[in-house]
Amino acid sequence: MKNLNQWRGIGYAGKDSEARYTPSGKMVCQFPMAVSTRFKTVDGEERQETEWLDIVCWGRLAEMANDRVGKGDPLYVEGRLKSRQWEHDGKQYFRNEILARELVFLKPGEGPQVTANAERDADIDELPFD
Repeated sequence: MKNLNQWRGIGYAGKDSEARYTPSGKMVCQFPMAVSTRFKTVDGEERQETEWLDIVCWGRLAEMANDRVGKGDPLYVEGRLKSRQWEHDGKQYFRNEILARELVFLKPGEGPQVTANAERDADIDELPFD
């Protein structure tokens, strides 16, 4: 049986992108993204829930994200879910991230403005973000 790990969403960058380099010199760029869902409760009340996701880009996609992603930018992101855990100062941390394969910069009321694709998946063990 084949497996599928694919995530797609439209949301807004929560802050400007942050780029770093792995010990081997690979560029990686990260930013939080808010993705909201609107729904009605059984009482008919309209509600909105917002999920915050950490988006991680590598290589050419990281370069584009570093140059263009700013707080509040509307984006379409496609990628795969990756769970990471690490220890820092004796504390255990856990985070779900989206490793981006495609990033589309959107402009309200218009179609896609710029599309960038990842060249390949990178070695997630090298992530310099804590």
